[in-house]
Amino acid sequence: MSSRTWKTAAFALAALLLSAGLAQAGTLVVDEGYNFLKTTPRSYTTVSIPQGFFGDKNGVPSDPIVNRVVELEGRPIGSLGLSPRSGVIVAAGNCHSKGGHEHCHAPSPLNADIDTITTIGGASIAKVGDTAEVTLQIVALSLQTPEKAPVEVTYGGKDPSYFRALVALDPSQSQPIGSIRLHRTKDDGGIMEVEMPVKFQVLFTGGRAERFGPVSLSTVLESDDNGFTVEAQ
Repeated sequence: MSSRTWKTAAFALAALLLSAGLAQAGTLVVDEGYNFLKTTPRSYTTVSIPQGFFGDKNGVPSDPIVNRVVELEGRPIGSLGLSPRSGVIVAAGNCHSKGGHEHCHAPSPLNADIDTITTIGGASIAKVGDTAEVTLQIVALSLQTPEKAPVEVTYGGKDPSYFRALVALDPSQSQPIGSIRLHRTKDDGGIMEVEMPVKFQVLFTGGRAERFGPVSLSTVLESDDNGFTVEAQ
C-alpha cells in the first residue's frame, strides 16, 4: 500500500474513532437530588452590630461594629440522613459571593466533613454547546469562625472580649429557590452560572456561656465562571 493510501486510511480511521467517541458521550444527565458540600478557605460574611449588643463592662456598652468581615469555616453536621444524588456536580474553585458575603466549597465524600447541603433539579443536556437551567435551594448550613480568628468586641475602645460566630440558616424563614445555568462545553461538563438566595442567622458565643443574637441576614450568592463536571457518586 502506498504512503498516500496509508495516510488516507489513517485519517479515515481517526475520523471514525472521533465520531464514535462523540456518539458515546451522548446526553449529559444531571440527576435531581441533594449535594453534600464542605466549606473551603476564603469563605466569610460581613456584619454590622449596634452599640450595646454585647452588653456592657463596668457600665460601658459594647462599641458598634460596622461592616466587619468575619472569616468562616465549616462546622460539620453530616448528611442529616439524606441520600446523595447518583450524579454529582463537581465544580472547580467553587466560590459564590455577593454584597460582603462569600461561600467557597467543594463536594464532600466524607459524611464527617459535610457542613452545607443543597438540592438541585434535574436536567438533560443533549450535546456540547447546549445549555440547561436547574433549580437550586440551600437546605442546611453550619459555619463558624475559626478559633484563630474570633470576633473582637471593645467597650469604650478598650477592654476587648472575643466571640465565636456561629452561622446557620434562619429557621423562621423558608429558603427561596435559586438556579444553576449549565453551559456544556465538553463531554462531561462545562461552565455554570449560579444564583443561590440564602437567609441565615449569626449567633455570637463567648466565655461563661455567653450568647448574643442571633442576627438575621440575607443575600443572593452568585458566580458565573465556575467550571463543572458531572461524576457518578
